[in-house]
Amino acid sequence: MRLLALVTWLCVFALACDDGSSEVGEDARADGREPGAGDDGAPDEVGGVDEPPPVTGDHLTEAHCGSEAAYPPGTFVYVGGGGTDGRVGSSPDGLEWYEETTTSRGNSLPGHTRNLVRGAGYGGGVFVLVGGNDNAYVVTTCDGVHFHHDVLRTNVEASPPPEYDNFLSDVAYLDGVFVAVGGAGKRLTSFDHGLTWEETGSFVSGHLREVEAGAGRFVAVGASFDLTRAFSTTSEDGRTWSEPLLSGEPLDRGLAYGAGVFVAVGESRCAVSEDGQRWDACDVDARTFQAVQFVDGRFYLSTSSGVWLSDDGRTYRAAEGVSLPPNLVEGPSGFVFASTSQRGRGDALDGFETRSLDGFRALTGGEVLYVPLLHEERTP
Repeated sequence: MRLLALVTWLCVFALACDDGSSEVGEDARADGREPGAGDDGAPDEVGGVDEPPPVTGDHLTEAHCGSEAAYPPGTFVYVGGGGTDGRVGSSPDGLEWYEETTTSRGNSLPGHTRNLVRGAGYGGGVFVLVGGNDNAYVVTTCDGVHFHHDVLRTNVEASPPPEYDNFLSDVAYLDGVFVAVGGAGKRLTSFDHGLTWEETGSFVSGHLREVEAGAGRFVAVGASFDLTRAFSTTSEDGRTWSEPLLSGEPLDRGLAYGAGVFVAVGESRCAVSEDGQRWDACDVDARTFQAVQFVDGRFYLSTSSGVWLSDDGRTYRAAEGVSLPPNLVEGPSGFVFASTSQRGRGDALDGFETRSLDGFRALTGGEVLYVPLLHEERTP
């Protein structure tokens, strides 16, 4: 069901594409020179090696993205989802949103359906949303408007196959590979930008709640079924995983990567690691943790005693007067967030323009890369 009037979406699209200006992001420079060019106009070198070329959408096909694209290449879009109605949507500015919902089928529980969206990630021009109940549920899109719902075909009346028989809670991307993690240690990996998914991890006695990519590896964390211990596991390729490490109190409320380290939190624990295998306690004067985010070059902990910030992920200080919203994504429009009751945008972290909108548990952002083939270019 398309919830937002088409005319509103068209107006948003026009504002995003036809205002005669462009944001300066990673692939553009304010001085008009090519990305990677130094002051002399020559390409910058790091350690004697040229900067890698920018990522393009040449690897994307109609199977990934369909025959249309709502935005031109280079447009930054925020994509999210949540709710028992399978709600997904997108925005180019964080204020006006396009949305769709789907119908849940098969087993459900209060607050849990087979089309429930729990996590979001972006990479290689593809946005991936994951979730489910007693099933692995995957949605993909290349532009935030044309969605491929239920990629694994598990939102059905029948029981899901064994490889897709538990929920997914989060998804991350690294070097052309998507990894999604979830219930009972479920790990699914896609090596073709979200088209197909294979099971790469075996059963464990707990749920993986978070996954992040950094330092050349995936790191996933969670908690045992009885919520007494944390467990973590890592992979450099998304196919082979380290033996799950069970130690300390749970780490099931958040995971972030930045400044060369991973920071994970549970209700009564904050831990930091360089490799996802050895975890040290954070130096922070807080006792109950709700979330961790890496935003604007810093780690932010949301706790029962306010917000704490850190430059290195290890030592924290109180962030006086800061109230940080969840699911923050930094992009050309500033900082955009999404929660179960509001979404909004701010130029800085100390003030947001908001909209009362329901249903989002997860948010990601990235550039549209897909360029549809012209009709005459398609294979007959």
